[in-house]
Amino acid sequence: MSKETRYVFGTPEKPTNELEKRFWAFHGVNPHVYALFNRFTMDVVASRRERFGVSPIIERIRWYTAIETRNDAFKINNNFRAYYARLWMRNNPEHDGLFSTRELTAKRTDEDA
Repeated sequence: MSKETRYVFGTPEKPTNELEKRFWAFHGVNPHVYALFNRFTMDVVASRRERFGVSPIIERIRWYTAIETRNDAFKINNNFRAYYARLWMRNNPEHDGLFSTRELTAKRTDEDA
């Protein structure tokens, strides 16, 4: 599968599947999560790593918000990890491939079926 196919996903206005639709809704009301994702991923980039897993980034966000800021007001769905990785690589194409991604397998939205 080509890079273009692997990284393709929709937009808030046109998600590619129901799970992605829920991701965009969560992202819309929790933009601070992506800000932390970007901050912690840039720490990875600064360490000169060429590849890294998305799970440690999500766990660091959970730690930071629950322990350091004592904010338990939201929960990050593990299924959103793939979308945060794709969004970050879309926004930072110079680091394309930092996160390994697979083809999305979530059920397509009705209009795309």
